[in-house]
Amino acid sequence: MFGSAPNNPTPNSIQIATETWDGTSYTTSPATTGTARTAIQGGAGIGTNALFMGGSTGPAYDALVNSVEEYNLSINTVTAAAWASGGALNVPRVQTYGAGSQTAGLIFGGEGPPGARNQTEEYNGSTWTEVNNMPATNKDHAGFGIQTAAVACGGSPTTTSLNYDGTNWTASPGSLNTGRTNSGGTGTQTAGLTFGGSPNITATEEYGGSTWTTGGALPAAKTNIFAAGTQTAALGAGGGPPTSTNVYEYDGSSWTAGNALPSGTIDARGGGTQTDALYAGGYLHPGSGYPTTTLGYDGTNWSTRPSLATATAGGGAGQSAAPASANWIAGGYSPAPSIAVTQEFTGITETVASKTLTTS
Repeated sequence: MFGSAPNNPTPNSIQIATETWDGTSYTTSPATTGTARTAIQGGAGIGTNALFMGGSTGPAYDALVNSVEEYNLSINTVTAAAWASGGALNVPRVQTYGAGSQTAGLIFGGEGPPGARNQTEEYNGSTWTEVNNMPATNKDHAGFGIQTAAVACGGSPTTTSLNYDGTNWTASPGSLNTGRTNSGGTGTQTAGLTFGGSPNITATEEYGGSTWTTGGALPAAKTNIFAAGTQTAALGAGGGPPTSTNVYEYDGSSWTAGNALPSGTIDARGGGTQTDALYAGGYLHPGSGYPTTTLGYDGTNWSTRPSLATATAGGGAGQSAAPASANWIAGGYSPAPSIAVTQEFTGITETVASKTLTTS
C-alpha cells in the first residue's frame, strides 16, 4: 500500500508511507514514495516488486500527478562496482606490462623517465616492493602469468622471451619466432599467447613454457591491442592505429570477429576471460585524449562499468590472472607523462542482509 490521506486532506497530511502485507498484517517499510500523493489511480505487482501511478498532491484532489513509481523489496544488500586507489609504484613507468592478481601482482620493465627500465615490483594488495631486476631493460613488451610464474616477451629487444619464477628472471630456451613490440599477451607461463604488435604484425604465437609455436593469424594487424583470456579462449580488442573498435576471439587455432567495442582505445588494460572481461582506459589516435571509460564484456555484448579515477594507457594489469570483478591497473601514460598510481576494481556485489529460517 502506497501513500494515504484522511478525508478532506491538507497538503501536510498526505503521506509518503509504504506498507507491505504478509497475508496477516501490514508492516511499515523503510522505503517511502518519491512523491507524497493520495487518490492513487492504479497499481500492479507483488509485495516484493510492484508499481503504482497517478494520484494527487493537492488537498482537493486537484493537483494531479502523472508519474509512475516502482517498488522493489530485497533481503540482499547490493554494493555498486567501483575503482579504488591502491599502493603507489616505487618506479613510475609507461609502456609496461603486468601479471598476477589484485593481491599478488607483478609489474616489470617499461619506460622512465629517464629511459627504459629493468625494475620488477611485486604487489601484496596494498604495497609494491622492488625485487630482482630483469636481465636487461625492456619496454613495449607483452607479458602474462602470475606473480610466481610470469613471462615477458617481445619489446626492445623484439624477440625476447623471459621466465620469472617469483625470484629471478631467466631466458627461455626459445625466442619469439616473429620479433615484435607493443603486442597483446595473456595466459599462463605454460600456456601463454602473444598476438599482433608492431610493425604491422598479424602473427599469433603460443607458448608452452620454453618454446614458441605459430598459431592462427589475426584478421588485421593491431598494435597495443587489449588482451585477456587463455591460450585456447583469448580475447583481443581495440588497438590501432588508427583507434579501432574491432574485437577478436581466439579458440586455440583461429580468430573470429566478436561484437565491436562501443568506443575503442589504444593501449587499454584490464583482463579477465573471453566471456567475462574488463577493458579500461587507453588513448585515442588520431587526435588526442585519454578516456577513463571502463567496459565489461560477457562474451557477446559490451556494457559500461564505473570510470577510472585516473586516466591511464599502457600500464601493468592483471590480464588473465585477475578476474574482471577484481582486476587492477598500475602506472601507464596519462595526461601527465607517467604515473605511479595503482587502481583496483571491485565488481558489483550482493550479500544477504537478513534471513529468517522457519521449520514445519
